[in-house]
Amino acid sequence: MPSLVITPDDVKTLKEIVNTFSRNVIAAEPDAIKTFTRAATLGEKFGLAASKIALAANPYRGPEAEARAVLNNAGKALTIMQRAFDGDTLARALPQVGNEQRVIDICRDLGANAIADLAEKSRQLRKAPKPPAPKPGA
Repeated sequence: MPSLVITPDDVKTLKEIVNTFSRNVIAAEPDAIKTFTRAATLGEKFGLAASKIALAANPYRGPEAEARAVLNNAGKALTIMQRAFDGDTLARALPQVGNEQRVIDICRDLGANAIADLAEKSRQLRKAPKPPAPKPGA
C-alpha cells in the first residue's frame, strides 16, 4: 500500500510528463515510431494497446488507482523504449517536471522503479556541467 497521498494534480502531472516525454523522444529521433515498433514484440504491442484502451476507458476509484494505471502504461512503453533508444536520449527527453522529487517518490511508491530511475538519470544529466562553448574563430 502506498505511503504517499496522491492527488488529482499528481495524476495530471504524470499524464503531462508521459505525453511530453513521448513527443520529445519523437522529436529527438528521426525514425522514432518505426524504431519503437520494430523493437516491440507482438505481445508487447498488444499489451501496450490494451493498457492504453483500459487507461482511456476505465473510471478509476481515486487518484491512486489512476496514477498506478498511468505509470503501468508508461512502464510498458519505457521497457520497449529502453531497447530501442539510447539511455541518455531517453533521460534528456524527460521533461523537467519529471525530475521533481515528488514525481520520483510517487513512481517508487507505486512500484514504477524504472521510471523513477530514468527521472534520477535525467536529473543527473541536467546537473552535469555543460562543455564550454567553442570560441568564435577558433
